[in-house]
Amino acid sequence: MAAGALVSVSCLPVQAADKLNMESEASKYGYAQGFLIGQRFKQQLVKDKTDLEGFSQGIKDALTAKSQLTAEQLNQVMQMGPVHLRAAKEKKKMENATFLADNKKKDGVKTTASGLQYSVVKSGPAEGKNPKVSDTVVVHYTGTLIDGTKFDSSHDRGQPATFPVGRVIPGWTEVLQLMKPGDKWSVVIPSELGYGNRQVGDKITPNSVLLFDVELISIK
Repeated sequence: MAAGALVSVSCLPVQAADKLNMESEASKYGYAQGFLIGQRFKQQLVKDKTDLEGFSQGIKDALTAKSQLTAEQLNQVMQMGPVHLRAAKEKKKMENATFLADNKKKDGVKTTASGLQYSVVKSGPAEGKNPKVSDTVVVHYTGTLIDGTKFDSSHDRGQPATFPVGRVIPGWTEVLQLMKPGDKWSVVIPSELGYGNRQVGDKITPNSVLLFDVELISIK
């Protein structure tokens, strides 16, 4: 994938809370402690898609020793882990499989041995050469998810992207070596050839199928 989509993981989306009265030094110190503890846990909270209202209430109840779950229930919940994520993962897996199966049946769509799917929108000169994995290419592209969400586009930035063929996600490395300068293809990259179970930015969630309109402009 082109570098434009390699943005940092966003902060957990939360509603703005009422402002704390910071007039006393005790309030400031308490706030600073809570904020720094939250920062240390933020990455895990994002990964687990933690319910922040429940998390906040759990902290408050722990400080007052008034748990709404028994010790046995607390242990059971933590041993089971984020069940909601597993259910969502299975649902997404089924949606991806359905999308790929349906897309594969469309006229003009070709599927490689790896599962990569592509269709030719426009062909460049037949005498053109295919890039090698060691080459650097110049491309224009737009990337979307299967629900139509656009997550990256060189067109929106007003200039093509330049990057080494071997330094991008596997789906890009594979498809670029099949193209020739002047080719414009529609490409569907299964999650295992994309970012796999990684979250990239705030739009590319784990196990996402990636759709690209790719135009290979030149090989440098």
